[in-house]
Amino acid sequence: MIADSTVERLDDLSRIVLFALLLWAPLAIGASWGWPLAILQLLTLLGLLLWVLRMVAEGRLEWRRSAVDLPLVLLVAVIGFQLVLGNRSLALWALAPSPSAIDVPARLPTTFLTLGTVAPAHTARSLLVLLTYASAYLLVVNVIRTREQLDRLVGTVVSFGGLLAFLGVLDYLTGHAWLLSWRDRPLGGRLAGTFPNPDHFAAWLAMVICLGLGWLLARRSSGAVGLGPRLRSREEREEAVRQYLPFIALVVMALALILTLSRGGVLSLLLTFVILLVLLGRLHRIRWSLAVIGTLVVIALGYAVWIGLEPFLARVRQTDYASRWVLALTTFPMLRSFPVLGVGLGAYGDIYGHYQPAVLQPGKIDVRMAHNDLLQLFVELGIVGAVPVLLMVWRVSRDLLGAHLLGRASCPVGGGEMEGARRHDPFNVGIAVGAVGAVLALLAHSAFDFAAHIPANGVLAAACLGIATVALHPRFTAGGARRLTAVRAHSLGSTRVVSVVVATIVIVLSLALVPWILLPPLVTARLNEAIRPAIDRQTALNWAEAALAVGPRDEQARAVRARLRLEAALETWNLGVTLDGRVLLSWEERRATSLPLVRGAIEDYRTALAATPVEPYLHESLARAYWTLALLDAEHASKHLSEALTSFSRAIESAPESPFAYRSLAVFAVPLGAKFTEVGLRAARSAGERDPTLLVEFVDRFVRLGLSAS
Repeated sequence: MIADSTVERLDDLSRIVLFALLLWAPLAIGASWGWPLAILQLLTLLGLLLWVLRMVAEGRLEWRRSAVDLPLVLLVAVIGFQLVLGNRSLALWALAPSPSAIDVPARLPTTFLTLGTVAPAHTARSLLVLLTYASAYLLVVNVIRTREQLDRLVGTVVSFGGLLAFLGVLDYLTGHAWLLSWRDRPLGGRLAGTFPNPDHFAAWLAMVICLGLGWLLARRSSGAVGLGPRLRSREEREEAVRQYLPFIALVVMALALILTLSRGGVLSLLLTFVILLVLLGRLHRIRWSLAVIGTLVVIALGYAVWIGLEPFLARVRQTDYASRWVLALTTFPMLRSFPVLGVGLGAYGDIYGHYQPAVLQPGKIDVRMAHNDLLQLFVELGIVGAVPVLLMVWRVSRDLLGAHLLGRASCPVGGGEMEGARRHDPFNVGIAVGAVGAVLALLAHSAFDFAAHIPANGVLAAACLGIATVALHPRFTAGGARRLTAVRAHSLGSTRVVSVVVATIVIVLSLALVPWILLPPLVTARLNEAIRPAIDRQTALNWAEAALAVGPRDEQARAVRARLRLEAALETWNLGVTLDGRVLLSWEERRATSLPLVRGAIEDYRTALAATPVEPYLHESLARAYWTLALLDAEHASKHLSEALTSFSRAIESAPESPFAYRSLAVFAVPLGAKFTEVGLRAARSAGERDPTLLVEFVDRFVRLGLSAS
């Protein structure tokens, strides 16, 4: 056993890390993914490590059961199976040799039974983000043990939300990022706080407002006297100010939410208010709650009218609703194509181009999100993956709402049955109602946007779910918290050796996860240097090589190096200038120098396509590389041109409604003659049907070729 002071110190440190990650998420990463997300994940990993080490120091491993445990394990298992199955069937299609008949269309294979994920690397990254959300939930459930700790956690989040909203409003009124000067984007006429996207900041604000409402109800309920008697003495007046001070933070956040001009954020908050009022009515706490919500809405609207509501009303009147509806309708066919396991968690954007209609301008607009997290999750997980998600929703609803708030069901983790499971303590109920409302607000907003994909929002929602669980599962007494649900425990014995071995294993496993977390930002940082404007090609290639030294199979790094190699080969062939500045006079020298670069580019593009087989840009780039190889390797030009034609066709199949994919094929094939010209002219007609403005370009290009009437 280890000294009690060490156990207490580890316990305090784990809570400090929990507070730090909840404050870091909105402060730095809103919608960013590189280093800020890595720091968030490292904080989460550190919090879990400290929690486990505290149990080891105490000599007793324990697991506090919750309604999320079983569905979460099943969901991770489904995603793991997606990764094991991978995308081999699509990769074989993307990298198969060209067919003997050049006019055979490159159709996507029927892969719904053999496809695990379209892009395994993207699914692995999304799984890591999901585990980050789950870890935030576990930390709240397992390190928050007393009423004071719960009150301090909720109060810190709400107070920080009010401060962030206040700073955002000041910046909005001045018209530029002043107090939040680390923002990397201009304000653009909408309040966004520290988030690049105002809609995502609105989702975060809506959650904190709901959590703050529950905290205000809990603080009001914990007092024995009303507001009137509190005004009789100075001490009582000061106490009343402290008790009702959170309301000011709620007003500021509600005003900031309106100034984000987020239609989904405002609508989701109003819908959540209605649901909370119904719930509070069932709990016989409607009068005070209705007064608080009504006053909050009136004051926020009053300030918004004073500042000016016209920008928000103008966004409400915008006519972009049809495109969201079209996006949803064209997402449903993906379910028909991949019904069992879906397209893979986080892989929606890697295949949506195949379904993107002409009205959404494929080739100009790169759609990566469905703007409906609920629909996108179903598409990415399929029927099999939807089962644990629905099971989680059912168990959590039955646990928090049915059992502990309404007393209409039995707790699924042994926390009581029917009325015996119902909680009556005003503090616990108030906090739980606010936390549940925060989760409902994000779910409502997720039907209009992809707010749940943003780490700051996902971590806060997971923490709120944990807060509701902590508020309803234990009974807080003077001697501590008494758990109502079962706790699985395993004693490590009294010998120090066992504790040291377990602690060593945990630390080693944690350190093994660090490279997985640091890999994406390390690669991204080097790639950002490689594509920096005004950088010479040799230096850019060195940065791309450095990125691949860290992540050898990263598809973006492969694509960047391939593009740089191809550009260098063309420059050497056409101008005779090599990467190191030498000037080559003979064509043989140019060919000998350029050929390895082109073949290296082809290898890089093929490796990238193995990771993301339905990426039209990569197929088209590979086609251009083969086209260049045909120029340099005249002896095998026919074979290389056939490979180029096949790659152009696969680019079209990856985005069949993109006029630019057809244009590229037409520009390539028409001048080659024979059957190539026939294929190219068909592609030109298809491009013209989708974008008539391309006809002028085709006439200018093809009229000089002397094409016959036939």
